[in-house]
Amino acid sequence: MELKKLAAILTVVDAGSFSKAAEQLNYTQSGITHMMNSIEKEIGFKLLIRDFRGIRLTHEGERLLPIIKDIVATGNRFDQEIAEIAGTKKLTLFIGAYSSIALIWLPEITRRFHKIHPDVNLEFSHCTVAGMFEAVKNGEIDLGFGSRQDDPDVHWIDLHNDPLLAILPKDYPMNDSAFPVTKFDGKEFLMPAYGFDKDILRVLNKNNVKPAIKSTLVDDSVVISMVGCGLGISILSELVMETGNFIGVKALPLEPASYRILGVALKKDRLKNRYIKDFINISQQYVLDAYSAEK
Repeated sequence: MELKKLAAILTVVDAGSFSKAAEQLNYTQSGITHMMNSIEKEIGFKLLIRDFRGIRLTHEGERLLPIIKDIVATGNRFDQEIAEIAGTKKLTLFIGAYSSIALIWLPEITRRFHKIHPDVNLEFSHCTVAGMFEAVKNGEIDLGFGSRQDDPDVHWIDLHNDPLLAILPKDYPMNDSAFPVTKFDGKEFLMPAYGFDKDILRVLNKNNVKPAIKSTLVDDSVVISMVGCGLGISILSELVMETGNFIGVKALPLEPASYRILGVALKKDRLKNRYIKDFINISQQYVLDAYSAEK
């Protein structure tokens, strides 16, 4: 089976839907669906369950997933080693990131990197929290840009404290410049998906606050729209709110001030690669420049 097909399975599982996977892989949704169907036909059994909750693995798929990850990671490393040994101009760094970081940070970081390494190819993918850390550990990506999680098997580098904000309907009866975390207690709360809940629950639990949580399986922008329609209130970050001109809501800093720590995850031995070291150094300088200018 082709390596790209196996890699596509990982993207579908991580994205949780054919449409998101198609967007990341630059396929049509029907093309991804056809590819998954052909893979299942080739191996003789179902790998994916498709229902209203999205896409997830069957028992057989769960059994094969670690092997698929190993094959894809080995294939990527093989290609990189060949490129470095041969001295070609085809070296590729695989970079995963939250969508907000990909939209706000990575374009300028990439521009700066390509000024000094124009011959290095960069391949980007969208990652969830769990998906990103697993992808780093399995060697599917070289660098993962996201929020800090407790994982002893991953080397972490802090880049920026991203303020968490209360997301409220535009007409919410609140005139203060900050929103006390305690005011979430008992309120209808729309919990963002894809791992953002880990950062939010740290804040709520630290302050012993228990809102009436409604879990979601939608993007941050959909959560914002739901808040604007009066379906609840939520918490998102400053960087997420920079990704669009959202109407119908207002965003207030939390009181006490709370943050998610953004940075980059990688396997420690990858720091030996000079291109990865340069990408990290450029990222650190970009963040310093971007947020020093705001002060």
